[in-house]
Order: sequence, then structure tokens, then C-alpha cells
Amino acid sequence: MDGWIIGVVAGLVAGVVTVVGNGLVIKKLRDQINALKGTIETQDKTLKTIGEVNRTVLEVFKVMDPERWAKEVEVHKRLADEKAQAIVEAEKRKLAQDRAALQDNAGKLVDHYKTVLGIGLRLIPYVPHGMRHQVLDEIRGSQDIKDVFREVAEKAPDWSSTGRGLAALLSSSPPPVQRIFVARPEEGLKGTRSESK
Repeated sequence: MDGWIIGVVAGLVAGVVTVVGNGLVIKKLRDQINALKGTIETQDKTLKTIGEVNRTVLEVFKVMDPERWAKEVEVHKRLADEKAQAIVEAEKRKLAQDRAALQDNAGKLVDHYKTVLGIGLRLIPYVPHGMRHQVLDEIRGSQDIKDVFREVAEKAPDWSSTGRGLAALLSSSPPPVQRIFVARPEEGLKGTRSESK
């Protein structure tokens, strides 16, 4: 009976550590957005340079045949400026959309991370004190997060044998059907189903 409890707790702790890896994904996305911002700034500088070249060409043409060349260059300059402005505006809109999507996803991920981390920390007292380090050693993840869990594991009371253990917690008001999950990254998510009495 205690074996599945330890499996549940180990699975939850493994899930918490896995969430930490998602924080690295957020950092990578932020770096990509900054790279896009740099691309837009480079395009803006390029378009300004093209505008300066157009003005220079306009001055050269004015010297040759002021009226005819001025009209042609003005049309060309106006079209180039409109195209450049449209490109810059499109890139700004895309950057704003990407930033909004990233912020939304990051907010959801942070909320999920806080929830899972809170659950994992609250379940530590239900793991027998002598098994806590073994459970944490089996989890793949950030050493910083493991260190936080180890610190809590050292200080948290041991409720596993005092009647306040996970089995007592689960049996105090059991649902009609309990699902027990054991999660390990290399095995995937496996569930067994047992009827409560």
C-alpha cells in the first residue's frame, strides 16, 4: 500500500522538476523576440539609407532635366517610402503579436509552475523521512530546484507513520474511483485504476 503512495509522491515531485525545464523555453523565446527586434531595427536603418540614396539621385536628376526627372524621381521616392513604411509597420505588428503570445504563454507557465511546485512542497511531509533523499535523487532536473526540495525535506515533519500519512489523507474522504499515477520521464505516464471501498 505504501509503495503506490511513494510512487504518487515521486511522480508529483518528478512533474514539478520537469516544469522547471519549461522556464528555459521561455528564456529561449525571449531571446528570439529580441533577435526579431534587432532585425526590425536593421531593416529600418536600411530603408532610411535607401531614402537618402533616393534623395541624392533626385538631386542628380534635377541637374540634368529638372522638371522631367523631378517628377519621375518623386514618384519613385513616394512608392519606395510607402513600401518601406508598410514593411516596417508589418514587422512591428508581428513583433507585438509575438510578444503578446509569449507573455500570455509565460504567464500560464508561471502559474502552472507555482501550482505544481506548491503541490510538490506540500507533499514532502507524507514521504517517509528516510526515503526523501532517495526520491529526490531519482528525479532528473535542475540542481537548484532539487536543493530547495532537499532543504524542505530536511525541515518538514514526517507524517508518513503518524496516521497523517498520504494513505490516511487519501482515505479520509475517498472518491468512488481513485486513480493512481506513476510518472517517470523514461516510462511515460502509466495509470492503474482501483475501486475505493
